[in-house]
Amino acid sequence: MRHMTFWDSLDHGERKAMTRIGREPRHPFEPGDTILRQSEHADRAALVISGMCRVLWHGENDRTT
Repeated sequence: MRHMTFWDSLDHGERKAMTRIGREPRHPFEPGDTILRQSEHADRAALVISGMCRVLWHGENDRTT
């Protein structure tokens, strides 16, 4: 069974709407770039269409998970 991504689950119209209302960066993110930060007020959401990202959570005693 093939893994289905969020993007795969959208129909053509939904993909078109997401592309139209979304803001694609003029330059793709580079390895190590920060997209969003924990606890900061966000004015956007991120949808990773290709590539990979790492999600980190900083908890008690400066522990990172």
